[in-house]
Amino acid sequence: MYIAYKTTKEEFESELKPMLLKCSCYFINSEWSSHFQYIFLNRKEMDCDFVSKEFLSDNKNIGILEVHSKTHFLLYANKHEDVIYEENESTESETNNEASNIEVKEEGSQALRYNSGKTRYGLIPDYALNELAKVFTFGAEKYSDDNWRKGLPFSNCLDSLERHIKKFRIGQDIDEESGLHHLAHAMANCAFLMEYTITHPEKDDRKHPYLNIPKIGLDIDDVIADFCGAYCEKFGVPTPKFWSFSYSTSESFKNMDLEEFYMNIKPKINPDDLKFEPTCYITSRPISSEATKAWIEKNGFPCVPIYTVDVNHSKVDVARESGIDIFIDDKFDNFAELNKAGICTFLMDMPHNRRFDVAYKRIYSVNDVINKFNKV
Repeated sequence: MYIAYKTTKEEFESELKPMLLKCSCYFINSEWSSHFQYIFLNRKEMDCDFVSKEFLSDNKNIGILEVHSKTHFLLYANKHEDVIYEENESTESETNNEASNIEVKEEGSQALRYNSGKTRYGLIPDYALNELAKVFTFGAEKYSDDNWRKGLPFSNCLDSLERHIKKFRIGQDIDEESGLHHLAHAMANCAFLMEYTITHPEKDDRKHPYLNIPKIGLDIDDVIADFCGAYCEKFGVPTPKFWSFSYSTSESFKNMDLEEFYMNIKPKINPDDLKFEPTCYITSRPISSEATKAWIEKNGFPCVPIYTVDVNHSKVDVARESGIDIFIDDKFDNFAELNKAGICTFLMDMPHNRRFDVAYKRIYSVNDVINKFNKV
C-alpha cells in the first residue's frame, strides 16, 4: 500500500523537513495537518531541499518524491499498514484539479488513486448532465429561472417521473413538448424530489405508514396473556380444542382465588416487541378492572383504558364507544359479532378457534395487524 502526502513548500521547510531529520516514528498533530496521521521512516540526512526526484531512495520506508507543481509534491511511504492517508485540506483549493488526477503506480499493478472519500464530480456522465441542464433551461424559459425552487407536492414530481419512465419503457426516447429526452425529465424530477426533502419537507404528501396507524383495541386473555397455558398448568389438563371444553370450568373458578390466578398469568408477548400502542383493552375477565390494571402495569404493557364486560356479554357497544378501528380477540363468537357490527376484528390463532376459516383475518401475533397495514 502506498501512502501519499501533499503539502506546500513552506510547510515542508518549516514543519515536515525538520521532523523527517530527527524522528523514526512521528505523530503529526491536528494543529497543522489533521488528515495525514502517521509517518514511518528511519533517521537519514536529506539530500534535497524540496524538489529532488529521489528522496531517501535507499530507505525501506520512504519511496519517491514526485513534483506535481512548483508548490506541491507527493511523498510515498511504502507498505505500512498503520499509515493512514487523507488529502490535506489546507491546499485543496490550490490543487484540486491536480489532486484528483494523482496516481501512484506500483510495478506490475494498476494505478491507485488517493481521492477516496471525496466527492468526485468528474465521474458524472457528461451527456446525461448536459441533457439534465437542458431540461432545467426549458423549465426556466417556460416558467422562470427559480420557479422549481418554490416547491411542488412530492406526488406531482413522482407522477411526472413515472410518466417519463413509462414512455421510455415502451420505446419512446424524446418528449414531444420539450423535444428533450424522457430520461432527462425523469432525472430532473428526481433532482427536485431530493432537493425538496431538504428545502420543502412540508410538500411531502406520500402515504407514510406512520400516518395510517389505526386505533387498535385488544382482548387480553390468549391475546397478550397466556390464559390457556396458565389454566392447563394449574389443573393438569391438555390444551382445549374447543371454547366450551369442560362442564366443570365454572365450578373450578368458584373454588380458586381468581385475582391471584389472573395476576400470575404470563404474557404471550414481550411488551417491548409491540409495534404499536393499543387504544384500549376490552376484556371479559371475571375480576375487577383494577386487578387487570395491576396485571397490565406489572408486566409492562401500555397503561391505556381497560373496559371489562360480563362473561358472554357483547363487546360491540364498548368497542364503538372507544372509537377503535380494529379489534383483536381469540373467541370466534366475539370475532364474528364485532365484524357483523362493522368493527374490523382479527382472530388471534388458538387451538380452540382453528376449525373456523377466517382467511386473512387470522393472525398469529398482535403485531401481524400492523404489518398488514405497513404493506398497504
